[in-house]
Amino acid sequence: MKKIIEKAISGSVIGICIGFMIPFFISLINGYSEYMPVTPALVSVMRNEMNALMIQIIVSIMLGISFSCSTAVYDMENISLLKQTIMYFVINGISMMIAGYVSKWINIDVFSFAIFFAEYAVIFCIVWIIIYIKYIMSIKSINDKINMG
Repeated sequence: MKKIIEKAISGSVIGICIGFMIPFFISLINGYSEYMPVTPALVSVMRNEMNALMIQIIVSIMLGISFSCSTAVYDMENISLLKQTIMYFVINGISMMIAGYVSKWINIDVFSFAIFFAEYAVIFCIVWIIIYIKYIMSIKSINDKINMG
């Protein structure tokens, strides 16, 4: 239980950091002259930027907790890496869809949800492959050291 609480706390902090950095880079890339921490659609629904920002922070915390705590699926040694990855993907995919809906990152229509999910899937696969290659290289390095000694 202590490990889950620690993951939730660290996930919250990471979620907030990422939640502020992504809009920063989006603002920078799009050439905006000011930082836009939330979508205009969320500001419109929440009636002002501060209320919208509070929602954005809560969503960022929840996403951080989801991504951090769901890594526990990789501790389940009785199931395959494929099943672990699918579980992690689904848990966080649902979290991202809810976050996208609440934060007004996506329009409320099937096409927008499909595009958003496809983007999530592509990013997920790229990150997973990078991490997988990193672990393969680490295991190879350990095996090489064992074989030398």
